[in-house]
Amino acid sequence: MAPENLRGFSYIQGSEMDNLKKQTWIKLIHTARRQLALDDEAYRTILGAAGIESSKELSSEKQFDEIMQAFKNLGFKYQKKKEIILPNRASKAQIAYIKRLWDLGSRSKTESGLRQFLRRIGHVDDVNFLTKQQASAVILALEDILKKASKEAE
Repeated sequence: MAPENLRGFSYIQGSEMDNLKKQTWIKLIHTARRQLALDDEAYRTILGAAGIESSKELSSEKQFDEIMQAFKNLGFKYQKKKEIILPNRASKAQIAYIKRLWDLGSRSKTESGLRQFLRRIGHVDDVNFLTKQQASAVILALEDILKKASKEAE
């Protein structure tokens, strides 16, 4: 895949973002079930009221809201975690883009390989510690790697 196809971070939208949202919903549903100490029958009844048999079948925000409302009626309380955003840190989109480029262009495709690359190019130990400027430099370096790899493949 050429770097031009990745510009604009469009790959993280759509199905990948939906999968992340669904996974978060499922985790929250399972947390509520545990905290309320629901047996399997009561749990299945709540899911059935939303029109599904298993949390993996969750397909819409409406279903999620119905399930969570039932849990709230039973006494479940949750608060959304406030995300701490540090000034001048790389955005989630930049971080996701770096990881995707690494998966596409690197030979090792390992987390330790990415960390070594980040130490060399960005002078940090983890992708989450990158500033916006460092993230831009890492992205440009990864795009160059992809360009060279696509030329070698031809």
